[in-house]
Amino acid sequence: MDKAAGGSANYMFLGNLNTMGQNMTYINKGISGNKELSRLKKRAAAARVKMTVFEKSVPSGVNEQVTIWPGSRSSLNPSNFDYVMATDHLRFKQFGGSPVDLRGWPQETTAAKRDAWATAFSDHALLYFEVQKA
Repeated sequence: MDKAAGGSANYMFLGNLNTMGQNMTYINKGISGNKELSRLKKRAAAARVKMTVFEKSVPSGVNEQVTIWPGSRSSLNPSNFDYVMATDHLRFKQFGGSPVDLRGWPQETTAAKRDAWATAFSDHALLYFEVQKA
């Protein structure tokens, strides 16, 4: 893309990448969601790719970056499936030390309010970010 752009291409993408782990088809082995994310970050940072998987703010009352709220009555835990990736030269505004601010259900203070927000809108958090002029 850099060649087509005549310099550093301004490229980003975001969305649900479903990093929930992988079962390898032809071998009795699998990897966890965290390992899958670690591999994604390593591949994105490669010299020929030059991209970053951005950190996200941590929702109140949650100990990790999670973007899915399955509901307070679900047997599933909140999970980290949604990401923002961009070329290394793009600069982002910081929100509490993270370039991506989780909004929507993560801003709600109780499980009941998170359930209501997820029912009304989405079980995915909003990924809010601002690209800044260099």
